[in-house]
Amino acid sequence: MVSNDQMHALTSLANKAGVDKLVLVGDRQQLLSIDAGKSFALTQAGGISTARMNENLRQRTPELRAIAALTNKGSAGEAVRMLGDRVVETDDRIADAAAQWLHLGEKERDATMLFTSGRESRAGLNAAIQSGLKSEGKLKGEGLSLNVNERVDRTGEELRYAHSYEPGLRLEVWSKLQSVGLERGEYRVTRLFRNGKVELERGGKRLSFDPQKLASGTKLDKLNLVATKDITLHEGDNIRWTANDKPRDLLNSAMGRVVGIEAGAITIERPDKTVVRLGVNDPMLKRMDLAYALNMHMAQGITTDKAIVVMGSEERFLSNQRLFNVAVTRVRKDVSIITNDKEKLAHQLDRTSGDKYSSLEETGRLDVDRRQFTARDPARPFDPGPLDGLGLSGDEPASAPARSPALRSADQKRAQQLPLPEKSKGLEL
Repeated sequence: MVSNDQMHALTSLANKAGVDKLVLVGDRQQLLSIDAGKSFALTQAGGISTARMNENLRQRTPELRAIAALTNKGSAGEAVRMLGDRVVETDDRIADAAAQWLHLGEKERDATMLFTSGRESRAGLNAAIQSGLKSEGKLKGEGLSLNVNERVDRTGEELRYAHSYEPGLRLEVWSKLQSVGLERGEYRVTRLFRNGKVELERGGKRLSFDPQKLASGTKLDKLNLVATKDITLHEGDNIRWTANDKPRDLLNSAMGRVVGIEAGAITIERPDKTVVRLGVNDPMLKRMDLAYALNMHMAQGITTDKAIVVMGSEERFLSNQRLFNVAVTRVRKDVSIITNDKEKLAHQLDRTSGDKYSSLEETGRLDVDRRQFTARDPARPFDPGPLDGLGLSGDEPASAPARSPALRSADQKRAQQLPLPEKSKGLEL
């Protein structure tokens, strides 16, 4: 999931430190970075030495291994059909998925995760599960009502355009942004103007700023766009953090359990059994959410015995091959899909890959996922060729001899034959 900017920073640090070897680990078939670039795939296309871990150790049954193999090669629709009666069609995905999980015994619940494709379905599932647990008497007390922030996915570049903002959303500014006149703090978006400016409100005062004046490449650790919602927490609820508080080792997406509520303060038990107490007005009280269901974006890297996956065929962009691949390959023993229409979901997954293309691909400079390439000689140094016409500097250093037209032509031809190490979207990825 590493972006170009992150990869550049990492390799720059490695070069400055003079390390002998930098090892990158990942899976090209799963989720891509939110920010610009797909560096992990591009380095492979550029000829980086690659070792493949292609023995499936997670899935414990032949059927699940076959389903994983199908999703890895891009045949998600066929995988849906192979799941057979494990795909449940219903008019109310949220209620049926919650009922299926609540019907399990306590040990089975601990071994079964709920994955959803979108933010709204996750919120609905969390509410339905919490309601069921309250009815069972598993949650204690009247609860504490909180107004919490939930990050709205926007890239740094998208935050430079007014259409990415909506009245009612909150803008978190983590460090002073002098270029647009914003101090550190939280602002409420109140209005969008036709001239591309955004009106904000803070402490009863209103101001407008021009997001186009944000520097290109503004980091998301400097500002975030968030939605707010109301939740009620009870003793016994499972929560996850939605932002970092590194001094207290509270990390984004890490889990916890509410073990005490008293006078507006909450005590959270972490997975290692240590506890942290959040007093009244603690900023982390706004940066948590219920965690009975997780978005598939949060699931990459998780392993569970069983999973219930909620996906809808009408979720045009959320129901894609990459998210489906993440969901069904998290499980060791069993997975079920709750959807509105099995065949429509299969067709939707087959036509929506979830891929994105880098600027080098879009300008025709590099082809990573669309065609196959003849593998180049790994002993030959990689040379991407000239950068003419890309708005980038392709000039030679002053000390280097100028290339002849014939050599430049050879460079261009070689650049069109950059290798894609994999022959197909198969298990070797």
